[in-house]
Amino acid sequence: MKSKVALVITCALALVVVTVAWAGYIGPNRKTTKKVRDPKNDKWTLIMNNPPIGCPSKCTIIHTCDEHPSVPRQEKLCCGEGSGWKADSSSCLMAFKTITVNLPPATVSGSISCGSPGDDSWCCGAPSLDLSANEPLEGEVITRIEGPSGVLCNPPNKPKVSCSWIDGGEGSYKVSYWAVSSYSDTSEQASNRWRCGHPYPPTCL
Repeated sequence: MKSKVALVITCALALVVVTVAWAGYIGPNRKTTKKVRDPKNDKWTLIMNNPPIGCPSKCTIIHTCDEHPSVPRQEKLCCGEGSGWKADSSSCLMAFKTITVNLPPATVSGSISCGSPGDDSWCCGAPSLDLSANEPLEGEVITRIEGPSGVLCNPPNKPKVSCSWIDGGEGSYKVSYWAVSSYSDTSEQASNRWRCGHPYPPTCL
């Protein structure tokens, strides 16, 4: 009489000692300020050596440095239309203004892979959460990928990284995670559904 042997492949929970400091979820925080040209507020200093009687010899007007103020504009603003006021010399001071901009954030994504697939998206063995992250800012890097319980994986610090988390154990639950950036913030939080192990899906028996 032959006996039937049931092959059971389980999702083992590995013991991992995490030595990397855990930052926790912050989210993108990339508001910064920068100076940009403000040509509408450029300032011209105009000088006429022998101005008409009653008119100033020095006149300041707001006009873009990209073009010289026309004579009619000089007359109107410095002395009056038809006055004949015309600058003999001039100079222009460019204007700048400070604006707030949002720099592009770090991003992270993940997918579940399985060495022994079961039914209904269950994994009977060798599961992993394969993660990738990207830091778009020049000079900054991804330092690690974290979840609510701590560091999920810690690849070498680079602008683009990939790594895998295999310590999910058995069960069905949502795995949340985010990428930590050297910019001192994180990506938005992302998540995947972990479904693995015996005895949950009958197909793993």
